[in-house]
Amino acid sequence: MKVAMWYGGRDIRLEEIDLPPLGPEDVRIEVNACGVCGTDVHIIHGAFPLYQPPTIIGHEYSGTVVEVGSDVREIKVGDRVTVDPSGYTCMVCYHCRQGQIHLCPNRAVFRGAYAEYTTVPERVVYKLPDELPFDLGALTEPISCAVHATGLANPKTGSNALIYGAGTIGLLLLQVLLRSGVSRVIVSEPIASRRELAKEMGADVVVDPTKEDLGEAVQDFTKGIGIDLAFEAVGKPALVKDAASHARRGGKVIIVGVSAPGEPTEVVPYDIYYKELAIIGSHIRLFTFPRAINWLTKLNLKPIITHEFPLADTLKAIETTERGEGIKVLVKPKL
Repeated sequence: MKVAMWYGGRDIRLEEIDLPPLGPEDVRIEVNACGVCGTDVHIIHGAFPLYQPPTIIGHEYSGTVVEVGSDVREIKVGDRVTVDPSGYTCMVCYHCRQGQIHLCPNRAVFRGAYAEYTTVPERVVYKLPDELPFDLGALTEPISCAVHATGLANPKTGSNALIYGAGTIGLLLLQVLLRSGVSRVIVSEPIASRRELAKEMGADVVVDPTKEDLGEAVQDFTKGIGIDLAFEAVGKPALVKDAASHARRGGKVIIVGVSAPGEPTEVVPYDIYYKELAIIGSHIRLFTFPRAINWLTKLNLKPIITHEFPLADTLKAIETTERGEGIKVLVKPKL
């Protein structure tokens, strides 16, 4: 099979390798579409030790089952599927035995989907709705992250929210929140086309933070009270401090964006104490794939996908995301 093999840094080469062996509980998938994640940008920067070269990256994907192992029970050849890429967990550490397998310190990742085929255990494979295009099926993984973050925020009916960033995660959060009890949302986004899309998808107020005062907009939006739920969905540490400043007393700040490990932010402990703020990290997902799949036919997803690249141009696809061009970029091995 052809793969985009990552050798570290920006060294990604189109190669041909043997198909991996198929175990009795494994499923082999022909990849149709794989989304580029901001995490992939961090990976080529060397900021994620979980990924070590040489390997195949890419974890937001959909495709067709072409082969199954002898012990596979629910998935069959021809099924249209997506994959929860959370990886292998040890199932014996403290976190796994508390039901928090996404926090397992021994987690290892699967080889990714910048490739013609992937081979993964049946337990992480999920069927897609028959009528759903593969491109949209590749959004299941980021939707699952938005669902997880929304669950951690636990919005009360009629609450308001602030979202930093109208990229893939920000736009998915916007839609999921508005269907999960939140009634009003303000979005901060410097790129005009993304602000327009956020407005189309239900944002009540959109702000260009490079030209407008977000603080004034929040005060007007909340009549001086502050934000119930502030979501940092960009991955810029400084925005965590900003979110805390705009949250109301008793409000919550949910960190969804992935910043580089070791990159600090400044939050004043007294402000957290005085306002009784809750600052919550939202790390990937915990058993949210089934619910994410339920959202696939309910959300406005087509406008989120803006670019497509063939497998040979995987590095170009990642660099397009790195530059902030478009929104969701796909790598399509069949192009």
